Amino acid sequence: MSQFSQTAAQLQTLMGSLMSSDNAERTQAEAALTNDWVVAQPQVVVGSLAYLIHQAPDAQVRAFASVLLRRIAPQDAPGTDSKEDAYTVWSRVPADVRVSVKTELLGALRDETDRSARHKMCDTIADINKVEAQDEWPDLLPALYSCAQDGNLQLRESAYRIFAMSPFMLSTQPAEAVSSAFIGAFQDSDASVRLAALKAAVAYILSTDDKQRLSQAAMVPHMLSVLEPLLRDKDESNLVEALSALIEPAEESPKLFRSVLGNLITFSTEIGKNEEFENATRQTAIELLLTLAESSPGMCRKNVQFCQSIVP
Repeated sequence: MSQFSQTAAQLQTLMGSLMSSDNAERTQAEAALTNDWVVAQPQVVVGSLAYLIHQAPDAQVRAFASVLLRRIAPQDAPGTDSKEDAYTVWSRVPADVRVSVKTELLGALRDETDRSARHKMCDTIADINKVEAQDEWPDLLPALYSCAQDGNLQLRESAYRIFAMSPFMLSTQPAEAVSSAFIGAFQDSDASVRLAALKAAVAYILSTDDKQRLSQAAMVPHMLSVLEPLLRDKDESNLVEALSALIEPAEESPKLFRSVLGNLITFSTEIGKNEEFENATRQTAIELLLTLAESSPGMCRKNVQFCQSIVP
């Protein structure tokens, strides 16, 4: 039995009050969480939340525990008075408890079955990885590689969801191997995995320097392949997410899109002119093109198709 099983039960009771619709009860519970747990026993609250994330029978409890751990771990530790003396709650937790927390999180990564709880747990893993000292979670990257190749689509999606929030994890890996893995994921049988891989690839590209970034241009045509099934299936929600994900690289590194500009123009204008789509979908497609025009007017001006399609 985990050393945190009993305190986790106590904390779960408090969490019920934190989720109360009664303002007074919720305010009192927030104060108790801060004073009786975070300040008085940070290692216990962190360890107990991790236990609940993995072990609680109720999916809502697991999801809320993830939210709380993600909120508490990077907070300034009690007693931190200046930026020069900056410590987080996580950094004040003993090493053995941090190991226990990471073990529970990797267990949850493997075992979670509820989609909403899984998403929140993945976000928490990514944020814990950010506040953890460099190279202090050596088991995470191999676990994510394993998830990315698993037959369970939820595990595959989770891996790329975490990579999207922690692209620095891939910075020490061979660029060709990373690119090859992403290209394979863009062809996944599940749309949610393809979309998660697209977001992760964008985050990875944006995390590199200019020279490395342009070397990833060959991956861009494969990234655009994620869009086509979404258009065909009229999956507007995911289509908007995919188009939106491409706007930032279009703004920061428009030359990445030079080789696919013609295809992107055709694709985006087809959406923009299709009145069967929601306004938000059509506007996002056109916004992507306008972002390219603003970021690299010369590249777009040289493209006759761009001028004919965009300029009235």
